[in-house]
Amino acid sequence: MKIAIYIRVSTEEQAKEGYSLTTQREHLENYAKREGHDIFRVYSDDGISGYSERRPALQALLQDAKLRRFDLVIVYKIDRFSRNLKDLLNLVDELSNSSVGFKSATEPFDTTTSAGKLMFQQLGSFAEFERNRLAERVMPGMIKGVQLGNWQGARYSPFGYNYNKAAKVLEINSEQAPIVKMIFEMAIADKPVRYIHEYLTKKGYR
Repeated sequence: MKIAIYIRVSTEEQAKEGYSLTTQREHLENYAKREGHDIFRVYSDDGISGYSERRPALQALLQDAKLRRFDLVIVYKIDRFSRNLKDLLNLVDELSNSSVGFKSATEPFDTTTSAGKLMFQQLGSFAEFERNRLAERVMPGMIKGVQLGNWQGARYSPFGYNYNKAAKVLEINSEQAPIVKMIFEMAIADKPVRYIHEYLTKKGYR
């Protein structure tokens, strides 16, 4: 059987034992070898939350599934595929519509039976529950960080600023600051966003 391997790790899981991309890949490749499967491709999303479907490797996997390039998708655990129960069920249903199966290498279930479907949904519920617990633990820390004036954005600072990791604050980028001021001046002068974008593009600002 030709299979696709999907592995994922989010930023907060990078340091957790057993969740590294290398560990997942080695386990699944060994699993495929034991089962006599041929690996079509390993799809890997690094540093992306399982709560989002906007994952490059996941989208590539779904596109290849529609083209019937493999027969089965295997994951280390189902929460690698999605931590949202509704999204998880929709993703597996989308694979099923393309006649592609779905299997976890560490959680035995068979979605072709009623009991197996129930177990699959329960596992999905636990994955979503754990994601919600994580959010509950992280949110108080983020609120405290905001109160202290710390930057709570993504890994990339906004244009016009540099991120001081030690102080956890944004600092003005002296080279980009004039461009930011120019953008605001044009906006205050009621220049349309499209006009501002085209002007900046012509000037070579990205």
